[in-house]
Amino acid sequence: MGIEISEIISNEQNTPSAWVMRIKAPASLKTFKAGQFGNFYLCPEGTDTNNISNYIYARPFSFASAPNNEYIEIGYKIAGQFTQRLKTLKPKDKIGVKGPYGVFTFDEQADGDVVMLAAGIGIAPFLSTLRYATERGLPNYFTLFYSNKTKDEVAYFEELEKLKTENPNIKLFYTLTREKADGFDNGRINADYLNASLVRGQFATSVFYICGGHEFIEAMIKLLSELGVDPKRIKKEDFGKLPDG
Repeated sequence: MGIEISEIISNEQNTPSAWVMRIKAPASLKTFKAGQFGNFYLCPEGTDTNNISNYIYARPFSFASAPNNEYIEIGYKIAGQFTQRLKTLKPKDKIGVKGPYGVFTFDEQADGDVVMLAAGIGIAPFLSTLRYATERGLPNYFTLFYSNKTKDEVAYFEELEKLKTENPNIKLFYTLTREKADGFDNGRINADYLNASLVRGQFATSVFYICGGHEFIEAMIKLLSELGVDPKRIKKEDFGKLPDG
């Protein structure tokens, strides 16, 4: 399937640097696996957005919405010309999309209990999984560690709290690296933090998912290795050099 032209439903600021966009789900993307991503396309300014050949600028974004919806949701941080342009789009504006892609996917049969390590907008594919698991009433247990620089930069905070209330199998840990705030832990995700928050058996039996910028990914893989987690139980999605917590 090639690029499909879709229509924006909403495009709203979620934090000082993060935005949330919903678009109408084209036929090819009404079903995908939680954790997958799509390529999103823009036309040069001033060109015909109904002409599919004009969609020449592209960037990948993970789906934050659960599968099988009438819309696709993405979360993105302003980190360059593409996202600067993206945030200016309004409802009913057109955007190109192609997918789904990726193997950073939740397998409800094989994964059992899951530990998620997220930084910044790396929360997006995890939100897709948590929404999916909650909608389906799955028995899997999820422990999310979510790192950000400041309280204001915690994307999807209200949505995550809502999911925790709806799904008793979800446990959330928020940590801030550049400020202290009530209700949030302080500091980077490290061995002491994980040891204090997880029961020992989880290091041997859980599947660990990591998503965020490249430096965060590398640090978390090193940390999990030092804690004795089997590399086969680690999955990662590297967002490259993006702002992290």
